[in-house]
Amino acid sequence: MKILIQDRQAIVEITSDIWATPNGKENYTIFRNGSDEFLSQLGSYTTKERAMEVLEDLFKNFGDGKSTYIMPLK
Repeated sequence: MKILIQDRQAIVEITSDIWATPNGKENYTIFRNGSDEFLSQLGSYTTKERAMEVLEDLFKNFGDGKSTYIMPLK
């Protein structure tokens, strides 16, 4: 699946794991695991709940056979 990252600066190919992790007090960042460290961050959200919603939406789109996804701005 190809993903347009949140800041709209790149399109990345997802071939492995994606996860959300705390990044500061109230910020959760979604990362991808890939063969390189470049552009591993896909997006950041202000709450854990929102980050989980985005992860679920990514998973649903992948399961539905969609080949692209645009990371939400917020």
